[in-house]
Amino acid sequence: MSYQSGNLYESKEAFTFRCYICNRLIRPDTDKITKDHVIPQTLFNDEKTNRPTIYVHDKCNSSDKSKEDNWFAKTILYKCILNPVARDRFTLFLDSAERSRKNHLDKLPKDISNEKLLKTILNSDYKKGLLDDGREKKYIEIVARGLIIRNSWFMRCNIKQVLSVHRPFLKKDQDNNFNSYIQSQFTDRLKECIYQFWNNDIRYAINPRENLMFIQFYEEQTYLVGFDYELPHIIHTRKSINSAKLTKIQKSTDDRNRIWQQSV
Repeated sequence: MSYQSGNLYESKEAFTFRCYICNRLIRPDTDKITKDHVIPQTLFNDEKTNRPTIYVHDKCNSSDKSKEDNWFAKTILYKCILNPVARDRFTLFLDSAERSRKNHLDKLPKDISNEKLLKTILNSDYKKGLLDDGREKKYIEIVARGLIIRNSWFMRCNIKQVLSVHRPFLKKDQDNNFNSYIQSQFTDRLKECIYQFWNNDIRYAINPRENLMFIQFYEEQTYLVGFDYELPHIIHTRKSINSAKLTKIQKSTDDRNRIWQQSV
């Protein structure tokens, strides 16, 4: 898998972000921060180009967050097991869980945790359609909010609805209609969107005119997300900054965020 295309505009300035995990502002004078991958790293194979990362509260980027990342990544691989890339990666996970189940001599603590995680994944009831307030919806809300904030630099947003579409379950005409919808709202309108595509393995696009985004994994599992947003005043991480410098930063930010600016 390689990075295929995107129109991500990165800033060299250190802005105060809204932490996408807790959805609260990061206070530069008091908060300890760290960088976090918005989409779990394990879904990217070995490709490291332009993975979306963002600053978060250090306390939010905890072991619990890592566990959720691992659960979601393995869940996606399981859901997309018809895809050869996803299947190969899920097989490695199964091999690890099997070492624990058989009490293999080379068993590691990771194998034991993978066996427990496998049971959780296999026993889960994955619903189609509009997701309820369960684990999957909460995780996708965090990912979607992270991608929106990451690409706007200082945006405040509220996730409204999450629709899960597992494409192998669709009939041919349903899948064709769904693909036409994705094209009409996103892929045929990329000039109006912010997007990143890692070939067909991972794709996302944000259409601020329609308050919609889609995230798709391995061409099989897709999430459609509806959101509201607003552009608050920029806050800089430096304790002291003069008005001329702030004006320059604001202008450069607006230039990068022209897609958001033209839609509000």
